[in-house]
Amino acid sequence: MSVVFSIVRTPQPIGRAEFEQAARRDAQLRVDADGSVYVRRAGGLEAPLYWEDGEIYTDVPESDVLAVMIALAATLGGRLRDESLTSWRTLDAGYVHADDAATLAARQSAQQRWQRKRRLRGGLKLAAVLLLAVVAIALRHPALWPTPLTDPASAFALPAAWRAALGDRRPALLLVPADDFSESYAAHLGDRLAELSALPVKTTLGVGLGPLQPLADSTQFDSTELVAAAAPAIARLRAQYGEVPVLLLTQRDINTAERSLRYRFAQHYLGPRISVISVARMLPGRFVGRASDELIEARLLKFLLRSVGQQVYRLPRDTDIDSVMYAPIMGLADLDRMGLQLPPPR
Repeated sequence: MSVVFSIVRTPQPIGRAEFEQAARRDAQLRVDADGSVYVRRAGGLEAPLYWEDGEIYTDVPESDVLAVMIALAATLGGRLRDESLTSWRTLDAGYVHADDAATLAARQSAQQRWQRKRRLRGGLKLAAVLLLAVVAIALRHPALWPTPLTDPASAFALPAAWRAALGDRRPALLLVPADDFSESYAAHLGDRLAELSALPVKTTLGVGLGPLQPLADSTQFDSTELVAAAAPAIARLRAQYGEVPVLLLTQRDINTAERSLRYRFAQHYLGPRISVISVARMLPGRFVGRASDELIEARLLKFLLRSVGQQVYRLPRDTDIDSVMYAPIMGLADLDRMGLQLPPPR
């Protein structure tokens, strides 16, 4: 669940040429020959800025990048805004712009209605949960769970001919299982994703990521390191299939280095067009124990389809709970309420 910050200007959107001209005058920005714009960062690093439909956005929400975007927004007569519709004068001073007030009020009203319904349901379930508390603690221990479908040693298997299922069609995206994710189950997910998205999906063999170290004082892994470890294999795959989006499946519990959230179901990198989807936080059941195979599959498919919207169509986040682009997803309850519907490209 990456956080996207955008420079917006109302009522007059920002033109592409205007953006490039402002970037060329800013020493903290670099403009390529093809017009791509990058924020210069310490240590020779760079973060890309993207222009689309009159807005400038980044998927690298680091403080140094945001500081440059705030200054650029001032130059263009715009403002920096995040996905929660909070605008930022400085890194520490946020506010709600008048142009966003009505949308934000509608979003908050919908959230409040949902919270009231959730509290009512919670009250009815509380008595049962208390009675099952001791059993729940035992059942939630992974040692007591059956082998999940995502385990490479699972008995779940598909016919050996699945690799030829796509024939000679050139894939629109690659579904790549990491070394801890079942190849046969990934192939099954690829077939389902092709049905849902109407896109040719190529599921590859498992990709070895080598030895990875978890984040300090944590069992979680930095999703950026997974992408870096898979980069050589992804480069070889793209040499064969073209520069298509890559969806990397893993059982590892992922997060980002700054750990601004407790965990991530997925992390999207728009520049290299790679999404990392983790099943680790999708395994618990709605009440106790491990979720059913069907529920785990539904959760995975929602994030796979969401990644298609993100990487193939560059769809924005949505307030429609029936859409896989719904945001914000606060946990499994939100994920299970979400629909399995990809909105049409805008």
